[in-house]
Amino acid sequence: MTNHHLEQLLPFSSTDYKEQPINIDDIFVSQQTVVEPTTAAVHSSFLLILITAGAGEIIINNLTYSIKEGTFLWLFPYHTYFLKTVTRPLNCLIFKTTLNVLMYASVSNDTNQSFISQLEYNDVPLVQTDPSTFSELSYLFSSSLTEYRTRQSHFELVLLGNLYKIIASFSRIREQSKPLKRKQKNNPWVIYQYLHYHFSEDLNITAISHQFELSAKEINASLTELTGNNFRDNLTAIRMMNARSMMRFSGLAIDFIAKFVGYQSTPSFNRQFKKLTGLTPKEFRHQQLDRTLTIHFKQSTPFNILQYLFENYSEPLTSVKIAQVFYSNSAAINQLLYDEFGYNFSQLLIFVRMIFAKNFVVLTDKKIIDICSFTGYNSLRSFNRHFKEVWHESPSVYREKYGSGEVGIDGK
Repeated sequence: MTNHHLEQLLPFSSTDYKEQPINIDDIFVSQQTVVEPTTAAVHSSFLLILITAGAGEIIINNLTYSIKEGTFLWLFPYHTYFLKTVTRPLNCLIFKTTLNVLMYASVSNDTNQSFISQLEYNDVPLVQTDPSTFSELSYLFSSSLTEYRTRQSHFELVLLGNLYKIIASFSRIREQSKPLKRKQKNNPWVIYQYLHYHFSEDLNITAISHQFELSAKEINASLTELTGNNFRDNLTAIRMMNARSMMRFSGLAIDFIAKFVGYQSTPSFNRQFKKLTGLTPKEFRHQQLDRTLTIHFKQSTPFNILQYLFENYSEPLTSVKIAQVFYSNSAAINQLLYDEFGYNFSQLLIFVRMIFAKNFVVLTDKKIIDICSFTGYNSLRSFNRHFKEVWHESPSVYREKYGSGEVGIDGK
């Protein structure tokens, strides 16, 4: 087949996973050929792709990778990607599946987490196979394609068995060899995203430098390129942003909030908070905040838009409304965000809302439906789906596993 209609190959579009026992509709196997570069699209499935011939370059979350015969990719829903160059026609064998199929394979929580941890959001989602492994994988993919097309008796069992063998192969290859190196190791968005996921930890520039195999100077330069601020200022801003949001819940003591956002000393937290906001935490908590969408910006830089989402995530935001705020149009906003972050507006808004949703689920005893509303959702079903896509657990299960139990009583 040719690359007619990209959505049939790279990437697949909008197939929601189902929170119910698996059926054959949760698995799709295909063989396709791409002869020219493609444009980006959004997908919500899990894709296992084996390149059986050809060569080119693929962009995944704004990072460039070389691919050729023997390249093996495992892509999650948070990977946005497209083919940048095709130097020789790419033949691809593709397994498309859903989250519940992967969970069905898990005989224990350890197995579950092993699958998920293979592709942390800042990791490399592809490996290069050796000739022996490539031959084995080619057989598994090809036999799966035959089973999928012919649908002989018990073909579902064969597909599931092959799928889990393929996943196990990917995991073993990653454990036994170094993954392919990225051409852009200092992608500032990846570093900035890491800070948002780990702001409550004892982070410092040395630890971040080790994490990304970059010097402190390179880390600061990358973040300054994106946000205009260095590592320390970005980390402080992220911590204070989360602290301000948490203060709306009167059940959270300020001492607890300070500790949660990464401060060992409450006085240090109070000083930093007042330095950035002009108010003490107590004053801020009792002040009525104006959160209307009346501020307009003449400069629609990607980071200004991202910052606006963090400040207004609980509002009913749309790309059209954001375009009005930034004197632009919806298409331009989406392109601007994708070029910088590898996410369109909707994906970026989900990322921002889920950062706050996780904190509220863990730190408060608010009902899930109230957290859903507070983070800007009108649909509990959509909220639950997005939460599970990002954090790999439903909100209620996540609360049971990671709920704090240390919440202060007076909230002061």
